[in-house]
Amino acid sequence: MFLLQWRCASALSAPLQLRHYTQSAAAALIDDDSNPESFPRPDPKYDQTILVVPRLVSCKSISTKEQKAGRVPGIMFE
Repeated sequence: MFLLQWRCASALSAPLQLRHYTQSAAAALIDDDSNPESFPRPDPKYDQTILVVPRLVSCKSISTKEQKAGRVPGIMFE
């Protein structure tokens, strides 16, 4: 019984450690990277178009199940 009273007394005398979220909220507002001018622009010299042709037949059973569901998972790059 003495041990139980000691635990309650120590729990009541311990200071409450509350963290207020105002500092972290202010830090989130300051660190805003949504400005599109800060991102690098891609070089038009490296613009490429990839042509893909979907395969009609596939050997894997998972691919055939996906094709039956309307998805074409296998592609071939030219």
